[in-house]
Amino acid sequence: MLYGKLIVRTVDEGTLGVVAAGDSVGEDALFATEYYVREETCVAEAKSCVLVFERTKLEDLKNWLMSIGLKSDYLLLVSIFRKCYDKKKAWRRAQSLI
Repeated sequence: MLYGKLIVRTVDEGTLGVVAAGDSVGEDALFATEYYVREETCVAEAKSCVLVFERTKLEDLKNWLMSIGLKSDYLLLVSIFRKCYDKKKAWRRAQSLI
């Protein structure tokens, strides 16, 4: 997310948390190894701008960055996605959703 504020919600449980600049949403679908059903939705609390990464395009980006010697940039991007995934997993655990 480049800027703004999104509220992450579930249909049954209400608000899980808030994401802001530097966070991501939907990143778990990028790394899922099987069919993935999204359990949450996001609602903009303020003007927001997000970037969209499709799984195939992320793989293309990885291959390109590796080919030009920027492996560390790809690993940084993945670590940001992982941090955001872990944060949302903690929200789900706190509300006994997992």
